[in-house]
Amino acid sequence: MIKILCFLRRKDGMTLAEFKAYYENNHAPLIKRLLPFYDSYKRNFAAEVQNYATGHIDNKAAGARDFDVVTELTFSSQENYQKMIDALSDPVIGGEIARDEENIFDRDDIRVFLVEECE
Repeated sequence: MIKILCFLRRKDGMTLAEFKAYYENNHAPLIKRLLPFYDSYKRNFAAEVQNYATGHIDNKAAGARDFDVVTELTFSSQENYQKMIDALSDPVIGGEIARDEENIFDRDDIRVFLVEECE
């Protein structure tokens, strides 16, 4: 399995509620339509209130967060992952996605990581 994590921040001036609504109602359907090669596509939105406090750590998440969502995409094969890479490299498909990203993300701060998942 191949997994990527995307750390994404909303555009300046957009509330978290507006960001989540746009992502779920516009951007996610676009990705599902143009990049249907994944096995799973999950969006993990940071909660607006960060009150995780257990006593065993001094949680600094509230002031330190530099992302609003962590998006996970998994692929069952290198072939399906490569299909996504090829689609994103296509000027038509990649261009349409980039134009939509301009509506929602701080594109200068998009970070994508290939990760190895362990259980």
